[in-house]
Parts: sequence; C-alpha cells; structure tokens
Amino acid sequence: MRKLSLHLTTLVITSLLHPGLLLAAPAIRQSLAKWSQGQRIEVVLTNGQRSVGNLGAVQLDSFLLNPDTKAGTMRVLRIDEVRSVSAKMTKAKKWGIAAAIYGVFLVMELILGQ
Repeated sequence: MRKLSLHLTTLVITSLLHPGLLLAAPAIRQSLAKWSQGQRIEVVLTNGQRSVGNLGAVQLDSFLLNPDTKAGTMRVLRIDEVRSVSAKMTKAKKWGIAAAIYGVFLVMELILGQ
C-alpha cells in the first residue's frame, strides 16, 4: 500500500510540474505506430538530450533506436522518458529533392533561354 501511495504522489507531482508529460505518451505511441521500422527519427528525451537514429522494434512501453551511423550504439528507450519524436529525412531524400529542383531550373533555363 505504501508503494502505491508513493507512486501516486510521484505521479501527481510530475503532472503538476510537467503537465504535458502525461499527455505526451499517447501521442508518441501514435507517431511510432504510423512509421515503419527503419524510419529515420529524432528523439528528444525528458532530460533535453536529443538522439537521431533509425526506428527499430516497438513494444508497448518502449522502442528500439538503432544507430544512425556505424559508430553509434543501439538504445532501448522507454516511452515515458521521451518528450517528443519526429521523422527526419534521409540524405538520399534530401539529394533527390535537390536534384529535382536543379532539374526544374535546368528545364526552365533551356525553355526561357532560347
């Protein structure tokens, strides 16, 4: 009984100091559910630390963040220690967009240049 009381007290204090923390967990679960494994994501933890990596297996209360580079390490992150999560573009997508924009300008130059 005493453990439950301590847990409830901690929960109440946390919700008073950081009201968005309790509401963030369902939003984070929804974001993780809509992305497939391998999606490049940025995770912001409740302590302010940021990590970028590839989404791994998602469990009910945690998920795996695979390293973005070969030098990184795999991390298991609990949903309750995550403040926010967002999708990041891969380098290949960025280069693809840049090439498409360059192609449009090149065609415009050919059409308008004559």
